[in-house]
Amino acid sequence: MEVSEQDINPRLSKIEEPAPNIRYIGRADSLRGSDSEEIWQILRQHRVGDTIVSTYALMGSYTAKWSERASYFTPVAPNSSFPLDSNVTVTGGVSQSGLNIGGRITEVELVDTEWRPLPAIPLEDRNSIQIQNFSGKDIKINYTSDHASSFGVFIRDSTERMYMIKDTIIVYGRSSRGVAKIIVEEIA
Repeated sequence: MEVSEQDINPRLSKIEEPAPNIRYIGRADSLRGSDSEEIWQILRQHRVGDTIVSTYALMGSYTAKWSERASYFTPVAPNSSFPLDSNVTVTGGVSQSGLNIGGRITEVELVDTEWRPLPAIPLEDRNSIQIQNFSGKDIKINYTSDHASSFGVFIRDSTERMYMIKDTIIVYGRSSRGVAKIIVEEIA
């Protein structure tokens, strides 16, 4: 989408707040113009609970009439309980994810005779784990070490898999044959 000078520097602006939860903002690219001319870009903002909704009339074009601004939108009931300029209250807890603390890369040796944790001790506050298998052998993973056989999900040689899982979830791995050295990356 090409941005014109009128989008950056409107020459005429108007704001009307017919209710505490409703605001109209008008912009025109002309220094002179009446409210009834089709030269206006009109934005309506309204608040519904903790959400502020912003919508342009006529897809944001400069072809609306300021005098008819309310007619371009679906009506919204005035509500003084949820004014646009008040703070939004956030309740509950906030959980961060992604790379907040650090990361760790571990080389893990898997065998075909037992399930081994990936890695032996999970990174504290882990948010994700990536398993890279470039061992020359297929491996399997599972969330339990109770299976006597190699029952699990395949991670083929020369592939990798990522999971968004916490440090409290232990992932186990097992080689399809012999010894397989894999790389495990954890992000906290």
